[in-house]
Amino acid sequence: GARSRSKFVAGIFPVHALSGLFVAALVCLFYGFAHGQTLGDALNAPDRVWTTGGTNGWSVTTNISVDGVASVESSTGQNPSENWIQTTNAASQAVTFWWKFYTPVSNIDSLELYAGTNLLAGCSNTIDWKPRSVLLPAGEQVVTWKLLRRNGSTFYSAQGWIDQVSFGPALTPSFLL
Repeated sequence: GARSRSKFVAGIFPVHALSGLFVAALVCLFYGFAHGQTLGDALNAPDRVWTTGGTNGWSVTTNISVDGVASVESSTGQNPSENWIQTTNAASQAVTFWWKFYTPVSNIDSLELYAGTNLLAGCSNTIDWKPRSVLLPAGEQVVTWKLLRRNGSTFYSAQGWIDQVSFGPALTPSFLL
């Protein structure tokens, strides 16, 4: 009968299977999952529980970041779409973070920060990395970043990135030079 031409390594794995594993490892490395990167690690807040969801969710990237290590990113695609990442805050007065936003069409897509259902900050025009420190309402709050497409063309994709998240006391305005 016909005989397979796959070569075996150590009599266990065909070479074509190993090359598939190699490609899978490269994909994981490209998306920042190598070395156990989590959303919390990428945000520099590994002590918090982070959840993500929506149309596309948020994922770790090692390609674009403030600290040169990792950040989280998301992109719109469908019309409308909403991608969110969130954590719970119990006692901090403020959240400090860096964000970056790209949209080829202003005022259609936006990157926004919420505490519960209260909009605290947002941008709808392209910005490069920008530090923000935002006061939070008293009490336990779910703090959520959303990348939104409310209306518009599906022929382009808006993108958002978040990095260096910390919760603590309110910072003085000199931090936001």
